[in-house]
Amino acid sequence: MMLIYTYGYKYIELARNTSGCIYALDTHEPFLGKLNENAKEEKVENKIKTIKGLMFTLEKYFEKSELDVIWSESAIFIIGFEEGLKKWKPFLKKEGHMVVSEISWIKENIPKEIKEFWEADYSSMNNIEDNLKIVEQCGYKLIDYFIIPESSWWNNYYDHLERRISILRKVHSNSEE
Repeated sequence: MMLIYTYGYKYIELARNTSGCIYALDTHEPFLGKLNENAKEEKVENKIKTIKGLMFTLEKYFEKSELDVIWSESAIFIIGFEEGLKKWKPFLKKEGHMVVSEISWIKENIPKEIKEFWEADYSSMNNIEDNLKIVEQCGYKLIDYFIIPESSWWNNYYDHLERRISILRKVHSNSEE
């Protein structure tokens, strides 16, 4: 069994490529509904079960040592990287795997404005080396890690955001707000 947080469409691909059951946990009903629709369209609805709930209380939904994989792409920051690793570990089987992404400092000389923004929004953000130490201290064996390339952010996030902003500026050009 695999627990995922329903932040994105990639879970349909996971369902296609695994024989197990995927539990998709999220607090936002529209995300769960969209996932159910997509799963039905792609004929993998029998492999995905959605749960409206919180990542802070996995014990409400799962037994200890029940999950083969916990997959948290761009969501562990909600609970906190170290806290998530600690709280979720008991729900993994002995040979289970945790797949997470965590925002990390990748340079040493960070501009003041950027540093202040992240300290206000996510003060526990670390550099990669410190995050790797946290992984080890939490009792995990690291298989691998990588830095998402800048092109991925531009192609999959910023380009779409720029187009959407352009549309919103036209639609709301007469709005005082």
